[in-house]
Amino acid sequence: MCIRDRGYAVIGKDGLYGVINKSGVEIVPFIYDEVELLENTLILVSSNGLYGLLNRDGSLRHDIEYSQIIDVDSHYYLLYKGEDSDLYCIKNSAALNFDPIDLESLGLGYYLAYGFNGMKVGLFKDHDNCALTEVLPIVYGEINQFDDDSFVGELRNELKIMNASNEKLTDSIYASISPVHNGYALAVKQSKVGYLNSHAQEVIDFEFEPFMGMMSSGLFQGGNAIVKTEGLYGIIDTLGSYKISPKYKQLIYLEGLYGIREDGDWSVLSFTQDSITPAIYSSIDALGNGFVLYKENGKYGMMDAEMNSIFPPVYRSIKRFKNHFVIVGCGDDLHYIMDRHGNPSSAKGFSSVQSLTKTHLLVKYDNKIGYFRLTDGKLIIE
Repeated sequence: MCIRDRGYAVIGKDGLYGVINKSGVEIVPFIYDEVELLENTLILVSSNGLYGLLNRDGSLRHDIEYSQIIDVDSHYYLLYKGEDSDLYCIKNSAALNFDPIDLESLGLGYYLAYGFNGMKVGLFKDHDNCALTEVLPIVYGEINQFDDDSFVGELRNELKIMNASNEKLTDSIYASISPVHNGYALAVKQSKVGYLNSHAQEVIDFEFEPFMGMMSSGLFQGGNAIVKTEGLYGIIDTLGSYKISPKYKQLIYLEGLYGIREDGDWSVLSFTQDSITPAIYSSIDALGNGFVLYKENGKYGMMDAEMNSIFPPVYRSIKRFKNHFVIVGCGDDLHYIMDRHGNPSSAKGFSSVQSLTKTHLLVKYDNKIGYFRLTDGKLIIE
């Protein structure tokens, strides 16, 4: 076993684990049951069911005496002994004066803090000096981000939109509210869907029907949002006017394109290209980064967000790994790695290709094992 991170590697030897640096020098001896390189540059070690922390130079930071250690983010971590916990900042070696039992990073310096009182949650702000200040008290059943510095808190079965000064932005009561996305948030009030702006003002009337998946597919993308009226789907712009009247039984967003279906097979619609394909696809799916996977006559193909064909519909399967794709069914049973333009990244065909890490694929061929590096497309043979 070998796991690398920022010039260090966790190595297994005789069932125990240690750490070496990029020069092969032993940093942590091979005496631990578990070793993990944490995001905050510390090293988690375990022995006989208990946990401790080392610095990246291998020196001891916390003794191996804790039942659990949680790496909150690159700034904070929690040490547990039974039900008791202590919060530490990576900059300091002393525990902070902080009562909640758990901490979760929301990003942008905000943290959710969970208390003992029925697992209520509050909100705290970090000011980059290892000091957390309260933004919202620990009385809420749930807190979610609304915009960068505003939040949706559930209190006694009511949703409130609050700013970072604990002030209400609206007196309206909503059943659900999405985060602000591209300047707008979807909300449900009295069983109808409408839209708010980033100031929590109602800007598109609550006249649409809720639908499954609306908290993602009903958000504004490129100035358009999918809505449902009288059981059928259409598309509106940011003024609430229809760009596509509600006439489709199914309508999905495909990262720049839209998949639409009235009866039977799917068509693909592009506003930027002002075009729509015939209804010839038995299935369609977004692969990310603007790529759309489709199935035609039992075979898979792929197009980009401009509806350009990247792979024709002749393959048994197409899978995406970052900016590379693995296709199967080129007249044989081999797996081929292709780039985002449809060109071969390797002339070899592999008997299997599997995801190994975020940056490497494990490939097998001719009874050999190799690695394909996704960052630069290099094939490494062992």
